[in-house]
Amino acid sequence: MPDATLPATLVLENFFSGPMRAEGSFVNAWSRSRRGIVIDMIPAWDGKLLSLDERFVYSDGETDHKTWRLEKTGPGTYAGTREDMIGTGRVWTEGRAVRLNYVLMLMGIGFDFDETMILRDDNSVLARSTVRKWGLLIGRVELVIRRI
Repeated sequence: MPDATLPATLVLENFFSGPMRAEGSFVNAWSRSRRGIVIDMIPAWDGKLLSLDERFVYSDGETDHKTWRLEKTGPGTYAGTREDMIGTGRVWTEGRAVRLNYVLMLMGIGFDFDETMILRDDNSVLARSTVRKWGLLIGRVELVIRRI
């Protein structure tokens, strides 16, 4: 049964209001191989800019550090940037979901990400991304994000 105290809209600066952890994996669409991901996030909101300091640990031992910067451009809309992003990502709210479209440079190649983050009844967020190149599906990322 849905929690009546949950907001009807996923507002990023409200949800990302303390230390967070995302856990999940990337699944390669061709080989079906799976690579686990854990991301510890420290958010900061200054009234206009939401910054997410992210520390990645992958199941193969690789680590990484990136910082999302989401500038609020209007009610429920943001312009997103990250160190490995090509251009600026589009971010907008659709009720309990937030949609993100962006291009990341990975291994020297730009990949298109189409991501949906959905607020769930347990106050976690399910983030699902499709990763494409030239319209071809490369893989999928699925993460569950929770406060820690």
